[in-house]
Amino acid sequence: MVIDFNELIKSYESRTLSEEEASFLIMRLESILNDLKEEYPHL
Repeated sequence: MVIDFNELIKSYESRTLSEEEASFLIMRLESILNDLKEEYPHL
């Protein structure tokens, strides 16, 4: 399954995200943030 993050962000901005899309976006963003915190702990 290919996810278009640009489309997800546009849906978020226009408040048209489905619950499934919102859940997926939250999980991915949490994962990305955790990775960034590990890679850049000084920030």
